[in-house]
Amino acid sequence: MIPGFETAVNVTEMGFLLRTSTVYKFLSEDSCNKILNDFKNSFQNGNFKSKVKAYFEGKPVFADYGTFKTYNIESINFDKTPRNTEISAKSIIIKVFLI
Repeated sequence: MIPGFETAVNVTEMGFLLRTSTVYKFLSEDSCNKILNDFKNSFQNGNFKSKVKAYFEGKPVFADYGTFKTYNIESINFDKTPRNTEISAKSIIIKVFLI
């Protein structure tokens, strides 16, 4: 569980109103690799790619290596692998490629 805050500023007749709420993110202890292997074993009839996309796209993942950041998965491209993709250290957009 990761605690945090959500804030919003609203303009009212009496001035600005700052709203602050406490929020929590609950993290699964399963790795992406374990989830992918579970999907692979469950959906061997060709639905694997569509089920993985439906599950992961738009969701955050927590990188527990290096800087311990949270990344949002925007899309998954099954045609690319780390072997055929150049990754630059100066990249602004980080893309997640599944093997």
